[in-house]
Order: sequence, then C-alpha cells, then structure tokens
Amino acid sequence: MPELANGPSDEQIQEVIDACEAQDKLILHEHMEYMRRIQPIRARRAEIIDIAVKTRGFRRTPLKTKLKERSLLRKAADAIAKLEGEDDWAFYEFLGKSLGSLADLPLGRATMSDARKQRRDKRDSLAELRRPSAESAFPPPAGE
Repeated sequence: MPELANGPSDEQIQEVIDACEAQDKLILHEHMEYMRRIQPIRARRAEIIDIAVKTRGFRRTPLKTKLKERSLLRKAADAIAKLEGEDDWAFYEFLGKSLGSLADLPLGRATMSDARKQRRDKRDSLAELRRPSAESAFPPPAGE
C-alpha cells in the first residue's frame, strides 16, 4: 500500500475511520428529530412527483433515481472541492488508495474531475434552487 513520508500507518488510518464512524452512530438520534421536522417538506416533494407522473407522463422510478443521482454528485463534488492545495489532494488520493474510494469507480472519476474544475467556483445558492419558475404547474407549498 502507498505510504507518505511521516504519514499515518494503515492501522492509524483505520483507527481514525472507526472512531469517526462510531460518532456517526451517535448522530442518528439527532437525525431522527430532523426527519420529523422535515416530513411536511418531503410530503410536498412526493406530491410534486405524483403530479408529474399522473399529468405529465413521467415514470416515477427513473425520475426519483435521476434526482438522487444529481444530489449525490453535487454532495461528492462539494466535499472534494473543499480540498485545498496539492498536499490535501495528495493525501486524499493516498487515503483513497489505502481504503478504496469513490475515485475507484467510473462515476467517482467523473465526480473527481468535475470537483477539480469547480474547486474555486461558487455554487448556486439554495434559494435559487428552491425558486419555482413563474410557469410552474405545481401549486406552491401551504403557507406561501
């Protein structure tokens, strides 16, 4: 396995990864409360998909799959784009070779390439993504 001079050993890498993953389990409790709060938003999203399927000829599973793919690619590109400098990139690639990584998969290679291009670019704001078009056939959420 590749090793960097003065870098952590494979055992140290695994220890840090295991400790972080243990903390992820503790996050689950807080996540459940969050899920309760966003339930109305998710219900609205499901309603939009239902309308598209019933009135616009969309197929549910491919639509939901495409939405999930786009979300995951944005998340991966955003995370990778936060790496700063060649030292961060070298260490990130070192970790990937030690653990196996997204970059080992075809979709991951595309994400890595995209992240490198966007590294210093600002992304569209969440508000812009939420803004419906003036011609939207979907009714606005309750309370708007």
